[in-house]
Amino acid sequence: MIYMLGVIFALFYLYSMMEDVATRKVSNKMSGLKSKYDDAVKQYNLVQIFKKS
Repeated sequence: MIYMLGVIFALFYLYSMMEDVATRKVSNKMSGLKSKYDDAVKQYNLVQIFKKS
């Protein structure tokens, strides 16, 4: 009985570790996309400024 509880606890622990890794990868990907988007917006704004002058 105690052995089964240990196995279940270990599985939950591994699952939460995997979830942390997955969410960290996703958030890294999202921040990477956001920085690319910000760069694109900056470039677009510079182009608009040059067109006006």
